[in-house]
Amino acid sequence: MINFAELRLSIFHLFSEHGEVIEINMHNAFKMRGQVFVVFREQEMADKALVALKGFKLFGKPIVTRNSSSRRTSPMPRSRVTSR
Repeated sequence: MINFAELRLSIFHLFSEHGEVIEINMHNAFKMRGQVFVVFREQEMADKALVALKGFKLFGKPIVTRNSSSRRTSPMPRSRVTSR
C-alpha cells in the first residue's frame, strides 16, 4: 500500500513539471478514494498537465486527468486525477 504522504509528494512533483501547483486535495473517504484534485495558478498550466499526463502510470496505475469545476470562490483552475 502506498503511503499517503508519499503519494501527495509524488503527485506534487509530477504536476509541478507542468506549472505552479497551488494546492493538492486528496480524499481518504471510500466514495472519493483514488481521486485527487490538483489546483494550478493558471488555467494554461492545468491544460498543459492534462494533455501531458493523460494515461501516465503512477505507481503502476494509469491516471485519468480532466478539468474539474471548482466550488471555490476564487477562480483557481483545477485538474482532477483519478486512478483506474
